Amino acid sequence: MVNKITKKPDDLTVRFPPGTLDRISAILKGRERKTDFIRAAVAEKLQRRERPKTTARRPVAPAPRSARPASDA
Repeated sequence: MVNKITKKPDDLTVRFPPGTLDRISAILKGRERKTDFIRAAVAEKLQRRERPKTTARRPVAPAPRSARPASDA
């Protein structure tokens, strides 16, 4: 992302829990770099969170066995 005033990329130092970078390295494809993976992951998460919220869809829990109709089988 580019800072709107200076037109320079935003910089940030991030500390990950131990082992995180090893986990990322283990799943990289071809010549993919960790920084590219992290940028893509952040962009994806931002896109999901910035998406307009639609009607909340809550999973429907199955009815308790006592409330279910008896099957004829």
